[in-house]
Amino acid sequence: MTKPRRKLAVDLVRWIAAYGVIVIHLAPSSESGEKLGLFFSLFCVPYFMITSLYYFHDRLGKKRGWKDTFRAERILVPLLCWTLVYTSMHILKSVVTGSTFDFNFLAFFVFGGSAVQLYFLPLLLFFQVVLYGIYNVYTAVKARRMPWTGSITLLLSLCFGLYAELNGYFGWSMALEACLTYAALTLLLSKLLQLFNKRNTATLFVVSTVALILLEIAFLTGTVFSHSVYWLLPPVAGFALALACQKAPDFELGSKSKTVISTYYGIYLVHVVFIEALETVLPKLGFNLAPYSLSQKTIIGIIVLILSICAVLLIRRNRYTAFAFLGESRKS
Repeated sequence: MTKPRRKLAVDLVRWIAAYGVIVIHLAPSSESGEKLGLFFSLFCVPYFMITSLYYFHDRLGKKRGWKDTFRAERILVPLLCWTLVYTSMHILKSVVTGSTFDFNFLAFFVFGGSAVQLYFLPLLLFFQVVLYGIYNVYTAVKARRMPWTGSITLLLSLCFGLYAELNGYFGWSMALEACLTYAALTLLLSKLLQLFNKRNTATLFVVSTVALILLEIAFLTGTVFSHSVYWLLPPVAGFALALACQKAPDFELGSKSKTVISTYYGIYLVHVVFIEALETVLPKLGFNLAPYSLSQKTIIGIIVLILSICAVLLIRRNRYTAFAFLGESRKS
């Protein structure tokens, strides 16, 4: 398997997608503000998923141990710590406002339901396990061995996904269909980049970019595809954007810019803290936010982005907080 090049464009677009996630979570919105959120919702989270699974698939091919392949601490440790943070915020808010707080342990600590964005972490790990099962079955059959490990892994993981889907946990609707779709797109992305490693770079970049634009038009208008296949647009858009980034022209940035760009994961995790804070404080100062207009959504989104970057850089100053809240270690 050809080793993927870690291109700067990939992480730059991840950083932009992190801003897009902030914009999506600024709600409710006016019609123009809603269009901006809809624009980002097509590709932001799907792009995060596809790129993460692509690099995971590369690690599978290198036949590393479980720890180096899954890097579960990058997911599970921040999931636990941020779940504690957001659960505490829910409790504090219920005490201050006198509202009721419905706590569900499985929803919060297993399926990432304590904040609107945290579902992505267990969902990503679930997709990785499914992809591992598929890869294990393929390699076993290819070697003419019984694929017991892969088959059992697939069976247990798909049962887990079915349980989440049937119980309606946030972010887990159509979990089975989504995991198989993302697995297929990840394998297709890996195969295309392997076949066209140093060839047809410009062609693939242009084709994938045009495809992304057409998908965005279809998604925003909602008039091109039937409802039965409409849910496929985001995964395919994430695939097209990931392919475009891998085939984008090379460029360089300074070390400080790279440091800022590298905060995308932390931005995704922490931004809801600042959205909640601003939406609580600003109305008391006479600034009514909801429904967000296009300009409000853009400006508040930038403010939350800056605050989140500062928070991530501050968290990184201590190795224990960096590991707890970002899953980062000095070795990485």
